[in-house]
Amino acid sequence: MTKQEETEKTGADEDIYSTPRPKAYILHRTNGKGRSHPVPDGEGDDIDRKPPCFVCYIPAPVYHLAAILEQNKFCEAFGRIGSKNFNYQKRRELLLFGVAANVISFLLSLFACLSISLKFNHIVAAGFSKGFAYIPSADLPTSGIWIGLRGVAIRNFQGQAVINDSYVEGDQVIEFDSFCDYVDEGLPTYMDPDDCDSCAEASSGLITAVIMATVLTLPNIFTDILRMYPNYDLNCQKFFGSILNLASAASSLYAYRGYADLCFKKFYAEGQVSEGESMLEVMFKWRPGNGLICIIVATILKGIDIIIMLMIPTPDIAHKRSLQESYEVLYGGDEDSAADEDIAAKAIASANAEKEAADYSSRELGPDE
Repeated sequence: MTKQEETEKTGADEDIYSTPRPKAYILHRTNGKGRSHPVPDGEGDDIDRKPPCFVCYIPAPVYHLAAILEQNKFCEAFGRIGSKNFNYQKRRELLLFGVAANVISFLLSLFACLSISLKFNHIVAAGFSKGFAYIPSADLPTSGIWIGLRGVAIRNFQGQAVINDSYVEGDQVIEFDSFCDYVDEGLPTYMDPDDCDSCAEASSGLITAVIMATVLTLPNIFTDILRMYPNYDLNCQKFFGSILNLASAASSLYAYRGYADLCFKKFYAEGQVSEGESMLEVMFKWRPGNGLICIIVATILKGIDIIIMLMIPTPDIAHKRSLQESYEVLYGGDEDSAADEDIAAKAIASANAEKEAADYSSRELGPDE
């Protein structure tokens, strides 16, 4: 390509983005009237189906802020990423798998939120770690431990009497904020007393991360459903769907790493307690809790959905001005004509109502009157 040709091409590209762009195809994607243009060869009427509910339509601000959110070099370049080998059916099947991955991810994250509770059964069911403390020399269990995001659930066994005379057999929940109050009541068996406030300091950040990871999954479900319909797909949906998935996965990873580094690692893997003049060794067997497993699986599923998002490009009309212009010519007047038809229909209905009222009055009054 010569220097003159390059200059002409650059000028043409700048002109494309500096002049107003046709937006009828965006408008129709916000009001449920989206059409495929051009219709791919071999596709039937299903190609122009619309998403099952208005929540899955393109948000109206995209139409009003198209130059920022949709019709710019970055968004159009991002929309082109992916393989062109997906026809309507393959696209639908792949994104349906993405919907399923996001729904499962949401349910798993929602279950992990139970670890925020201070109810014993909730922490046991959805805690991030579970452990078993025992005295190996006597093969005597002392307690079962489940760690949540706001507290620890402890089930004391009879073996606890060997290391703590004031123990209470049964179930109890100790809040992280109260850990330091238990320094003289058995806490040194489980962690260094100097770290008694470490879990409490990390708790609020971990709770926020788990909630954010859960909430951010919901928009991705709707985005996957929307992108199943090429006549409603746009560059911004692909971009924001990918970004929200990344943000949700990042929140999940922060919850996992933050919990491990700031709280769980403060608990002993083994320890010693005094019994008279001798020392007893106490061992702990730790395993991931159900809540942590759910967070890890949910994060993997989000990664799968990100890959699916990137694999499927947006339809050609989302980044080709020639198609946008031809769509404008073919369908751009639909809104005005629809409005005129609606006004005419209302006028006819009003005239008919007035005629019926007049006929009724004449029948009631009779011919003599």
